[in-house]
Amino acid sequence: MPRVAGRTPEDTRRALLDAAGTCIRARGTSATLDHIAKETGVSKGGLLHHFATKEDLVRALAQDLFDRFRADVLAHLDPDDTEPGVSPARTSGSARRSLTTSTTRS
Repeated sequence: MPRVAGRTPEDTRRALLDAAGTCIRARGTSATLDHIAKETGVSKGGLLHHFATKEDLVRALAQDLFDRFRADVLAHLDPDDTEPGVSPARTSGSARRSLTTSTTRS
């Protein structure tokens, strides 16, 4: 399969993650690296250059989805609300504290 001209490694990685999400939603756990490579327009070897195993790809996809969710939530919080609280008016501080102190597992 020919390389897509002009695509940077970062663009290819992003395309692979997007294709993985599409394939996994459509096929579930039966989605293969071949399906994902084809969806992206790269060879299986090109996919393996970025992600050595299906597990690595799925982990990267999960981390990417979490990071994007986190960024979206943080973007919608009131920047002036930094105090934790339980009332709807105080949830921004609690959410911000949770999202900024969470750690990722390796």
